[in-house]
Amino acid sequence: MRFSFVAVCMAGVLLSGCGGGGKTGSGASIGLNASKPSVAYGETVHVSWSTGTGANILTGQCNFPVSGANGSITDTPSYDTTYRIKGYDADGNSVTRTKTVKVAKSLKTILLVGDTATSGTNQIQQYLQSITVAPVAISLTIPSNLSNVDAMVLLPSGNITPSDNAKVISYLGSGGAVILVQQVPKKFINGNLGVGDVSAIGSWCAGVTTLASNSASERVLASSPSGIPLSAVLFGDAIDGYDLRPVASTAITLTSSSASRSSAFVYKPTAGGKVGFIGDIGIGTSEAQTTARELLLTEVRWALDGS
Repeated sequence: MRFSFVAVCMAGVLLSGCGGGGKTGSGASIGLNASKPSVAYGETVHVSWSTGTGANILTGQCNFPVSGANGSITDTPSYDTTYRIKGYDADGNSVTRTKTVKVAKSLKTILLVGDTATSGTNQIQQYLQSITVAPVAISLTIPSNLSNVDAMVLLPSGNITPSDNAKVISYLGSGGAVILVQQVPKKFINGNLGVGDVSAIGSWCAGVTTLASNSASERVLASSPSGIPLSAVLFGDAIDGYDLRPVASTAITLTSSSASRSSAFVYKPTAGGKVGFIGDIGIGTSEAQTTARELLLTEVRWALDGS
């Protein structure tokens, strides 16, 4: 949730010091605390804030839902997550407080299918490496033998063709997990990037029939859905790129939309395994790109260790 909550709390909201808090100048300041410095995947943490007399909190510049002078939320982060709160102390000085909660890494393996000569592939590998202790391997193609791979992340730069559809079906049937990024669904149809009919993968990808450009930014849900941990730092954030439609009601969508489409969802095919889709590749520093990157980590961690 980046700068997506409404403006500024009324002047005079009380702010008292908590973890990393204290005073700036002579005025009481803002505090921020987490109940645990680290958690296991799927474990909750309580994030609390409190304020001192005369200080103000800027809710629109906090990266998680903050309301009132003092309060807390319960969150379930999927990766190392930094919570941030901003405001002014009683002397009018700008105050920023952060608290990072680390999430124990997975022990499982990830295969990234993409071209290392294409910009962004190595960056995605680094992002994925932050959530597992096992080395993240890169392959230009989907290998025939996937017995030692717990989850595959397929990038648009990978050499993926219609013949790989059978490999994916077999891999999912053995309990594997596949995350599709951006325009990858179309490569299973004709080996090329683009939009349009993707019904050939619908049997294992939430019944989808069409890949479309997401002309109007979707937003991440305002609360965590049942079945996958979704951190509060993502609530309400925008995501661009592409969406798949229609998405089966049995899928878990991570974005809100007025139609049966989604730029980010996870799904369990009836034949076995796990599938995820994220409509943007998450390379860059914009809010939407950062959101896409963090949704990717959320989906991959679910693919590795989620129920």
